[in-house]
Amino acid sequence: MIIFWTLIFLLSPTLCFSETYWVHPDGSALWANCASATDPGENYCSYKSANLNVAPGDTVYLKGGTYIISGGNNYDQGIAPYASGTRDGSACTAAITYQAATGETPIFEAASLSNSHFGILLSGRECIRILGITFQEIKPYRGYLRSSSYNEIAYNTFTATTIPGTAAFGLSLNSSCAPNYNCWNTHNWIHHNTFEKAWNGAECGEGTDLLRIGDDDSMIEGADQTAANNYNTIEYNTFRWASHTPLDTYGNYGVVRNNHFHNEPWRDENDTNCIYKNVGFDNAAFDGKYGHRTFQISDGYERSRMYNLIEQNRSGFGSANPGNNGADGLVIAGPGNIVRYNDSFAAMNTCLIFKYGIGAGTGNGGSDNRVYNNSLFRCGYGFGAYYEYDQPGQSTSPEPLLAIRFLSSGGTGNKLVNNLIYNSRRYELSGFEISYGGTSEAVPPGTVLTNNWGTAAGDPVFINTNLTDPTSTTLPNLSLQSSSPAINGGTYLTLANGAGDNNATLHVDDALYFQDGTWGSSLSNIQADWIAIGTVTNVVQISSIDYETNTITLAEAKTWADDAPIWLYKKSDGEVVLYGSAPDYGAHEYDPGAAPQVTGSFGGNLR
Repeated sequence: MIIFWTLIFLLSPTLCFSETYWVHPDGSALWANCASATDPGENYCSYKSANLNVAPGDTVYLKGGTYIISGGNNYDQGIAPYASGTRDGSACTAAITYQAATGETPIFEAASLSNSHFGILLSGRECIRILGITFQEIKPYRGYLRSSSYNEIAYNTFTATTIPGTAAFGLSLNSSCAPNYNCWNTHNWIHHNTFEKAWNGAECGEGTDLLRIGDDDSMIEGADQTAANNYNTIEYNTFRWASHTPLDTYGNYGVVRNNHFHNEPWRDENDTNCIYKNVGFDNAAFDGKYGHRTFQISDGYERSRMYNLIEQNRSGFGSANPGNNGADGLVIAGPGNIVRYNDSFAAMNTCLIFKYGIGAGTGNGGSDNRVYNNSLFRCGYGFGAYYEYDQPGQSTSPEPLLAIRFLSSGGTGNKLVNNLIYNSRRYELSGFEISYGGTSEAVPPGTVLTNNWGTAAGDPVFINTNLTDPTSTTLPNLSLQSSSPAINGGTYLTLANGAGDNNATLHVDDALYFQDGTWGSSLSNIQADWIAIGTVTNVVQISSIDYETNTITLAEAKTWADDAPIWLYKKSDGEVVLYGSAPDYGAHEYDPGAAPQVTGSFGGNLR
């Protein structure tokens, strides 16, 4: 019996000798001497000692101050543990945690701004938690993951105070390892971080992101396209100021929700040789500065569907790059995703664009997506005089300056339902807000536009349309006032294909409008959608979905008629999005029981 319990103790993944350790920028103590349940006030270790010695279950508290990354060996980088935590299936049983000590601000910087330093370096690691740390003045990557899964990166700041002449990136989940590029990163949970300032060092250059999940080089022959950088959750982060886009994801089954993106002109450039010369803005602080688009999802694999959920993000103030006039908001360059309940506003070109596939292969581009209940406001405004359509004697922009654009080389078969479009510049200039190949109101083959609100329908009466502060997390507030004519104006998403009598199996015309809670990282809380069937009060949560057969398994049996309309009732965070007799237009369902919000009108420097 003693031998039996001894073996159980030794083999159990949940039983380990976890310790709490303390490190300091000037720490030099032996590893065993910096273990303490509370701050010892002395005998701190170095971060390098932590990287070499940390074990599953350990917590490393970092005292405030600046930690200088010397580079060289992996453990000489910033957060670069030699060990992994332990995992049982989808759960970390003994994670390794690096965390800022309470009230402290630990900062990692490189010894020099050469391309040999990493703030975070996880290669083949899992169940690592990195919390509350600042990474700045680091090149080429402030964070880099390869073949690393089930990690949590939260409440950190990835920033820079200077912009040297060569490129610097934010955080990369990179699959680039020879020979087959199969170094996938899955089930990572990245939340409540601040990402800012990524640039390309080349004159007039672009191509750097604040967060990139995967890459187009995974098209290389031999890559396992079905594995990829799947099941990652990106939520509650602030992304601002990137030379390409703050976030670009190539993964499958990911969740990107509740993030704030903005990329107004911020980067100085000696633009003598650049294509685009940003001058004459109403906001003089933008003159001579550049940004780029605000969000992109990309396909370089030629997949038929990616199955990502893009939900309830704020995306504003896309602006031109010196070599690329991609001043767009939400860029959908991948197939088969759900894009819903997002605000996209003040993009200086287009608020929502369906683009061609990216990278080594053409991919399927922005095709076969389900795009519903998004709010697009004040699209196409803000360019300087160089871009003006409507000022005689000025050069004209090659871009359309409108709300929604389908590139002529982009995807087909997208379905757009219940979106709210208001006050786009192209509407004011020529009377249309949607274009395909530059043609008014035209769409690619197989595209369905159903029950979308346009400016011609009138003022939807938003709560507050102020655009004076691109960094604001609350303005503009595109929620609807109680007097809005957009309330209860939405329609159903799909229909039941056959009747059901106390049945838990529901066949529908199109199941891609919904997700069953299996997308995103298993570390995060992604809830399966709730739907209403037949009536807005006949609600039930989804248990699972078979997209090949358009079959939804319900969490409990329900009854419905053939061709019963089906609405979304609750989205992935459990929020109800169906009050009254029908859904509303746009991203914000009016709740008659909620407290009134403060109202306001348009203001700002955007034309």
